[in-house]
Amino acid sequence: MRRRPLLAVLVATLALATACSDDGSNSGADGSSSGATDPITGEPLGPSTTALANCAPMPAPEELAAIVGIPLDVGNLITLGTCEYRGLNDQSRVITLARLTDPGDQAAFNELVASTGTTTPLADATLAGAILGPDDTVFVVASDAIYTVRANVNDSPTAEQVPLSLAVLAMWLQP
Repeated sequence: MRRRPLLAVLVATLALATACSDDGSNSGADGSSSGATDPITGEPLGPSTTALANCAPMPAPEELAAIVGIPLDVGNLITLGTCEYRGLNDQSRVITLARLTDPGDQAAFNELVASTGTTTPLADATLAGAILGPDDTVFVVASDAIYTVRANVNDSPTAEQVPLSLAVLAMWLQP
């Protein structure tokens, strides 16, 4: 039971730590580097990590609310690539979405998930390749990104809210 919040904290910490850089490089607004090198190793610095200026690329709160059954506030960017939507009437109700596009972030996420517990492939007809993480986060690899959703929007354990996470993920990824 203790691993569930740990995974969320570790993902947030990892995303924040990989995003922070004091390398003195002139990164562009698009997150790309300008050919800077690491002052210690001399190796070129790659593009910055998964970055969102706000939650606009994520589903709208109204779309999410229609699925999870409660009104939601606008999304708050809690770490790079991760937005949290809290209930309007009950701030303890939350749904967390992440889109990891940077290969380094994706590798770190995969390593973190592998180190914290067992994943379970989900047999869901609407979302091929969906995987359940050890903290009841549902994730899928699509369009060169890792998409994750974790619903905690009612009094049921998060394990019983996996169908809500799947429905949100399916809606998010539909063409």
